[in-house]
Amino acid sequence: MAKDDDNSVGGYAGEIESISNMQLSSRELEASRRSPLITEVIFWSSQGNLEAVENLVTVNHLDVSDEEFADYDLRTPLALAAAEGSFRVCQWLIDKGAPINKVDRFFYTPLTGAVQGGHNEVIQLLLRHGAMVYENETLVPLMESEIAQKRGLTNLAPLMDENWEIYESEVSMLRPHGAGAFGTVYQARWRGTIVAAKALKVDVLTDETAMSEFKTELALMQRLHHPHIVQFLGACTKTKKPILVTEFMYGGSLDRVFRERGMLSPEEAMQYSMDIAKGLAYLHGKTPQPVIHRDLKPANVMLSAPQGGVCKIGDFGLSRTLAPIRRNRGPDMYTNVGKGSESEDMTDMFVMTGETGSYRYMSPEVFRHESYNIKADCYAFSMIAYQMFEGRQPYEGMDPIKAAAAAASNGLRPTFLNKNIPPKVKQLIEELWDPIAQRRPNFMEVLSRFEAIKKALNANGATHGVRRGTEPSSVTVDTLHATKGDPSCGCTVA
Repeated sequence: MAKDDDNSVGGYAGEIESISNMQLSSRELEASRRSPLITEVIFWSSQGNLEAVENLVTVNHLDVSDEEFADYDLRTPLALAAAEGSFRVCQWLIDKGAPINKVDRFFYTPLTGAVQGGHNEVIQLLLRHGAMVYENETLVPLMESEIAQKRGLTNLAPLMDENWEIYESEVSMLRPHGAGAFGTVYQARWRGTIVAAKALKVDVLTDETAMSEFKTELALMQRLHHPHIVQFLGACTKTKKPILVTEFMYGGSLDRVFRERGMLSPEEAMQYSMDIAKGLAYLHGKTPQPVIHRDLKPANVMLSAPQGGVCKIGDFGLSRTLAPIRRNRGPDMYTNVGKGSESEDMTDMFVMTGETGSYRYMSPEVFRHESYNIKADCYAFSMIAYQMFEGRQPYEGMDPIKAAAAAASNGLRPTFLNKNIPPKVKQLIEELWDPIAQRRPNFMEVLSRFEAIKKALNANGATHGVRRGTEPSSVTVDTLHATKGDPSCGCTVA
């Protein structure tokens, strides 16, 4: 989108003004006004953020029951929420009259997306409201459909299976191991085995909607099995505050290693990059549809030992399910979508909705509220790999949200100051943060290239040190934009 000048209005408002000059009908003008709002509602529905959805719809007097409340692919907010397994958003949209069997241009209904994703709680919710799937040019009941036969759903019994349950009495908390936004992690003992037990702060037992969404996330975690994915063992869901039980990672998080040691050895940077790539190759290759992590960052990458251990990916999805509800928001926050510059709109929306995740690692398309896919994880991985090889945070010295906004709007990327990084590693990282998502290599290719680089380095007997660059001075985004890159902060503007 072009930048504002003295004779134009920024963002969506400018688009609407130019449309009005074409003397469109009142119906067409209203449709043009709704278009960016529909996009925002659909985006936040896919993210499972009910607060954002509810406020956008209510404050702007939008009608989600309208059959035309959809994107260019005819996908509705309910379809995206169902496909992503957001029970809470699905229930709210259904209560507001959202069309239950809207067929998109891929011949999917909301129920089809929920079935493909294996979101059992959402499937049951949709079925209670008459949801069907579209096959052979007609709507058919799920139990009579081909997709049900392919997935072995000859009856609804498989949807009710909750074999992750662990009795609380079997879990003995030993000592605190760390704390996060949603709970405290303990080193614990379960059936004679040392495990990690995360005692969650949020009460889902007395909230049926929260419990249903929580179970949807547990069902996803239960299906993931790989040497580079933190193994989910079970959960205590019958208690007021649930407890998640996973394998215990003695090395803590990669973020903790960065904070305590500052940098990794060249060998560690290479091996950890390959470990993470293996885990992501597994997730993105899952069928019938890939698993997108969405919140990949050093705090969610765990180590089996403080040094020389295996790197594993953890913390899937629960930041969405367990995010605290924020009610102290002014209604004007949700009426100003498109009233300012595009960058300001994006930054304000992420701040006011308390969007989870670390902005330093957030892909531009996610920050811009655009449709995204597995390539969003590629961008996040590139920032982690940069930090491992460069020895410092991406956009160090910058406010994280402003850095993400600059990356999304102005092509800002970190600068490599360490001259000892292998050129092919640098090239691969730069390809992974490409502004065009589809050009980012997939993780099978990433893994293959890392293996080739490692083999070549071993053959040459070369050791490339990871040395920490000069500490950046404090710098603002405005200064960066004015100078088109300040080497003291380690960033460049494309």
